[in-house]
Amino acid sequence: TLEHGVNGESEDQDQDQDQDWDEGEDGGKTTSKLAGWCGAVGCGLTNGSLMVPFHYFSEAHSGSNASIAYIASFAIGVAVVTPVGFALFFRVPFKPAPPLRPSELALPGLITGCFWAIGNLCSTYATYYLGQSVGYPLTQTCIVVAGLWGALFFGELRGWKSLTLFGVSVCAIIGGASLLGLYG
Repeated sequence: TLEHGVNGESEDQDQDQDQDWDEGEDGGKTTSKLAGWCGAVGCGLTNGSLMVPFHYFSEAHSGSNASIAYIASFAIGVAVVTPVGFALFFRVPFKPAPPLRPSELALPGLITGCFWAIGNLCSTYATYYLGQSVGYPLTQTCIVVAGLWGALFFGELRGWKSLTLFGVSVCAIIGGASLLGLYG
């Protein structure tokens, strides 16, 4: 839970889970890196194309209500696809299933989902009024806020290399957002 993660109490459990991944001569590092790269590319492709349906939907339906109508169809799509993704996640043969704790995690998960839905609705309004080239990239500056929470509150970044890379990345994101705001 949040308390355990903040206090660092789950590190032993994470190390035990990491041992399950360590197979092969290189300790499983190649498999882990390949899975990480594949996950990053997959996330980039799916997140990068997230607003493509909205683009075509807003062309077909004019007015500010198009954003709300799009969110409704998006929510139905999420409700259909999520159980499939959940089932596939637990069918991955090389990864042990994590323990489920619905009594501890249901309420924080629901609250987080509500916040995400509100943010997604606001991002579709921003994209509708500012356009695809400016509105949606500006909504992605939330990465800076999430990264700052991770670095400052949860202590996820340790060492000068990680902090320097994060600082450079924040500057690139803010610089890109500023250029989009000025010239987009």
